[in-house]
Amino acid sequence: MRSVKLTPTRFSAGGYAVDSEFLYALLSTTQTRRPKVIFNCLRGVKTVSILYWSLRYGLLSWLNTVPTVSWEEFTNAIETLKNAGRIVENDDDQLLIVDDGQSQVELVTQLYPENLRERASEVHQRQLIETTLLAIQATSQQSYQAMQYFPLSVTEQARKQVRRWFRQPQQQPLSQAITNWLQTLSAADAQLFVSQLVGHEHPGLTFTQLASQLDQPEWQLRLRQAANWMSLVNFAEQLPPQDGLHALIKPQLHDRLSKSVRDTLAGVLQGYSREAISSRRRLKFSTVSEHLLTAAILLPMEDFPYQKCLTQTDIKSLLASEPANIDDWDFNQQEAVTDYFTFRLVQIWETKNGR
Repeated sequence: MRSVKLTPTRFSAGGYAVDSEFLYALLSTTQTRRPKVIFNCLRGVKTVSILYWSLRYGLLSWLNTVPTVSWEEFTNAIETLKNAGRIVENDDDQLLIVDDGQSQVELVTQLYPENLRERASEVHQRQLIETTLLAIQATSQQSYQAMQYFPLSVTEQARKQVRRWFRQPQQQPLSQAITNWLQTLSAADAQLFVSQLVGHEHPGLTFTQLASQLDQPEWQLRLRQAANWMSLVNFAEQLPPQDGLHALIKPQLHDRLSKSVRDTLAGVLQGYSREAISSRRRLKFSTVSEHLLTAAILLPMEDFPYQKCLTQTDIKSLLASEPANIDDWDFNQQEAVTDYFTFRLVQIWETKNGR
C-alpha cells in the first residue's frame, strides 16, 4: 500500500461523547446510582466493584461502550441535568431522576440495541475503527489507481495491521463484503455509515456536519454509528476466515474474560478449591476470588459453577438476615457468612435471578 507522506486527514469516525440526554437514560427514578460507577462502566473498567454495581444498575451491557469519555465531559453532563431540575444528588453523591425517564431509556435502546452494545466489551473499538477505515480508504484509492493521497491519521499499530492485511490473499474483496453488510441495515443507518467513509474523492463527514445535515442530535448519531460498528463485527465473524473483512476485523476482537480469569474458572470446573488454585497458580487467594466474581458477573448463569462455590445454606442464611433490597446489604453489618466472596456471590446469584 503506497502513499505520499503528507499531513494526514482527520480520523473522521473516531471519538465518543456523553451528552446529558444520553446520561439521563442511564439513571433511574427508583434506584440511586453512583456516577463514578456509570463513568467507569462506560470506559470499560473491570474491577469487581464496578462490574457488580453495573450489574445491579442494569447497565452491564454498556460496559466499554464509550471508552474515551473524560470525567470532565461526564460531570458536565451531570451538571446540565441538575441545573435543569431533572435529577437530584443525595448526600452520598448518588443520582436519582425526579421525573419519568422511561421514554429516554426506550430511545437510547432503539438507537443502540442491547444485543449490539454487549459486543463492545469484546472489541478494541478504536483499533477496529481505525484499521477498517484505513483499509477502506486504501482499497478505494487503489481501485482508482490513485497511489498518492492523504492517508487517515491513525496509530502506527493500525497502519502495520492494514499493511499486513493488504498483502494477504482475499477470498472476497472488502468492497463486496461491506456492500453485502450494508444491505442488512436500514437505509438511514447504511447512509450514516457510508457518510463517514474516506475514499477516492470522498472526504468523509464529521458527526457535527452530519448532525446539521440530518437535523438529528450528534449524540444520537454517535450511538447509531456505534451500533453500526458492532453490527459489522457480528457480520464479519460469520464470514470464512479467508474473507478480507473477516481477516481485517478478527484481530480487533478479544474474549470477554481475560486468560487469567478463564484459567481460574477452569480450575474450579475441574474440581479444585480456591485455596488449591491459589497455590497451583501462585496467585493471592483474594485474586482467585476476584477472578471468580468477575466470571460470575460477566457470564450467563448457566456458564458459571455456582453449585461448586455456594451452598443453599449460604443463600438462605443471607436472605433471612439481610434487607429485601440487595442494594442495602452490608457485609460489615451481617453475621450470616464470614467470607466476602460468598457474600458477593450470593448477591450476584440473586440479582441474576431477578431480585
